[in-house]
Order: sequence, then structure tokens, then C-alpha cells
Amino acid sequence: MSIRVKASPAIEILGVGDQVAIGLRSLPLGLVKSFPYHYERHVKDQISNTEARLIEESVLYLEPESDGAQEDVGFVVPTRDPNPCDLKRTLASIRKFSTCAPLVVVDDGSKNGDEVLRLTRSYGGSYVRIPTPHGPGFARNTGAATLINDIIVFVDSDVEFESRQLSTVLALFEAQDVVASAPRILSKSSRSATDLLRDTHFELDMGPVFASVPSPYVPYLPSATLCVRRGAFEESGGFDPTLFLGEDVDLVLRLHRLGRIYYLPSATFFHKDTPNPLRAFEKSFRYGLSYSDLHKKHRDRVHTLPLTARDRAIFIGTNLLIGPDLTAIVKLLLRLLRILAHAKRLGVHLDRGGIEIATKAAYKDVFREISELWLRVWILPLVLASLFSTRCRRFLLLSASIKYLRWRSKTQEPFTQMIASDIGYSFGVITSLVLGAAQEILA
Repeated sequence: MSIRVKASPAIEILGVGDQVAIGLRSLPLGLVKSFPYHYERHVKDQISNTEARLIEESVLYLEPESDGAQEDVGFVVPTRDPNPCDLKRTLASIRKFSTCAPLVVVDDGSKNGDEVLRLTRSYGGSYVRIPTPHGPGFARNTGAATLINDIIVFVDSDVEFESRQLSTVLALFEAQDVVASAPRILSKSSRSATDLLRDTHFELDMGPVFASVPSPYVPYLPSATLCVRRGAFEESGGFDPTLFLGEDVDLVLRLHRLGRIYYLPSATFFHKDTPNPLRAFEKSFRYGLSYSDLHKKHRDRVHTLPLTARDRAIFIGTNLLIGPDLTAIVKLLLRLLRILAHAKRLGVHLDRGGIEIATKAAYKDVFREISELWLRVWILPLVLASLFSTRCRRFLLLSASIKYLRWRSKTQEPFTQMIASDIGYSFGVITSLVLGAAQEILA
């Protein structure tokens, strides 16, 4: 296996040929000035610090190449009351990848434990039963403790994948400083292969862009499928068994202190997901509930919005002075000016086409923040505030319109399910904050 470091297509954002200008991020000009667009290098053992910095800023990306060789891999499948058909498909995917790799199925107090045991043994796996449910983190730790392999692959019991896709994810470990990696997780409920490759509103899908994790683009990796170097997993302490929610976010933030973590969207795995507004509300509510616990453990790295305190103060202040809708326009103009300033300092000439591309980039970034972050996290307070404020009503209408247009163009999911998911997450975050504040007062 080998890895190539390549220039990302994202750097064509300004249409500048063989020069790079990153408009939405502040980078030392020495890192990007006259950086060749066709840069490519094979990695043998180590990614250079400069390359790693540019990967973090999405200037470069990694392209693993699998030659069919298999890493020293062991698999852990945590489960509780699984659908036998789903579990069978998961175990079959693992055995197609390797017929002899250690496989541990950890049964976290399932009622149908005999069926789980039968399926596990039929695929040559080891069965570990926890009589009383202790949560997914505890189950994964229990399974990992039985393995001695260099790399542990955690796979949920309703995930399917192709062997070639997993091989490319594992190829990232050729770089010795990589401690974890993960593929893109897509919903299997979509109707066709074309739908699966579109941007869908699915909680486990971290998007189509390669990223260093955590980053503003990919803040964490879901544990539906997560590959971890065993030494780093043990040094980090593994999953926090006290967290029934958000344990994957917590682990990734602790692993990041030990090495590099990468998200590889070119490798796609499929997760069983049944479209249902009530189920979407419940799942998103549970995700939102984890916010308070995560914020206590990682105060400097977990925020409801990826903004600094000063940015949040400015945003709120401008909302009060000129209204939320005009604030969005002001933010759009400021980001566009920032792109043009970067281009000028780099000596890049922007023609009309380049300016149009830069404007679309700024527009997409600003309104993604409005439609995705503000509506998803703060939709309930915004609806309540709109009952008393004309400005909040305008902002809610603007945000909902953007959300609707994005939904029509980029997802096959029912609109009611997407709204239920957003409301559930917002309700979960607010409940988490209230409960967290109450605990601190009582303490």
C-alpha cells in the first residue's frame, strides 16, 4: 500500500491556474504563495509538517492506493438487539475482506443473545456477552481488550462495505503518525446508487471532502466505522464508558492529541437507515443531549457554533442593530472582500469568471452557516423569538427558504424528516444545556 499527497481540487476556487489562494482561511502567505497546483508526492513513512498543515487547510489531500495487501487488523462489532439480517450482512462484509482476521462481537445485553451467538460462530467470530447493558463505549472497549492487532476496526452491526473500500481507509496507516481514519457513511435507505452519492441529510455522513479531523469541515468522526491504531487507542484510554452519547466525538478529540486523524470520503460504507420523522426526531434529540457532557470535557473545542466568542458577540450585536437578514448580507460582503484581498496579496489576477466563483464560494459559506447551523441548533428559540420580533421572523423566513432550496437541489430525503431531525437536535442541545446548568447549580 502507498499514499500520495496531492493538491486538492478545492484550491481552484479562484480559477488561478497553478497558483493557490485560499480565501476563507487565514494562512501564512509563505505556505501558499506560488504553490504548484499539480503537486504530488508519495509518502513513505512520514507526512511533513508543512504538508500536514496544508492538509488541515484543505489545500492538499491524501490519496491512498491499495495493492491488495492487508494490515494487521482486528474487528470489533458492538451490538444490542440487532436485526439478524443486518448483523449477518455486517459479518459477511468483514469475512469478504478477510477470512481469518480476528472478529469479536460484543453483545451488550441483547434479548436475542442466542441468535447473536449463532451468527457470530457461523462467521468464525468470538462472542462476548455483557449481561446488563453498559452502553456502546463500554462494549467497544471490552472487544478491543481481547485483540492484539496493530489496528482495530470498530464496525456497527448495521453497516455494510466492500473490501476494496476498507483497504483504502487502512492504507492511510502507512503514514506512521496517523492514529485513526474513517470512511464516509451513507444511508442505505436511498433508492438508487445515484442518490447515495448525493449530499443527503444523514447524521453520520460527514460530507464529500477529504479532511483532517477535527477541523471546521469535519469536527469529528462517527464510530459507525472507525479504524484506530491500537497503541494510540490504549494510550488515550479508549471510549469513555460513562458517555452513552457522544462517545465517538470525545474519543476523536483525545486521539487528536496523539497523532493525525483523517476522513476519507472516497471510501463509502452503507448504514441501515429507515426514513421516519419520529425516528429522526428521536435520534437527533439523543445526539443533541450529548452536547453538555462534551462541552464540559472539551470546553475549548466543542461549540454549538464554530465561532470565537468575539465573532458571536459581533454577530449578535449586528442582529440587534440592523436585523438578521441584513447581517447575512454584510457577512457575505466581508467574506468576498477577504477573498479578493488574499488574491491581491498573492499577485493573482481575477477575471470576471474568477470573481463569480469567489462570490459563489462566499455565498455558500455564509448561508451554510445560517441554514445549517443556526436553524439546526437554535431553531426552537428562533421560532419563539419570531412570535415577538419582526426581525426574527424575517431571519426565520430567510433561513427556512435557504434550507428548502438546498433540500430540493441536494437531497432525496423527505422534507418532514429533515425538519424533524433539526427540531430534535435543537431540543436535545437546549435540554442538555438546561440540565448541565442545573447540575452545576446543585453542585
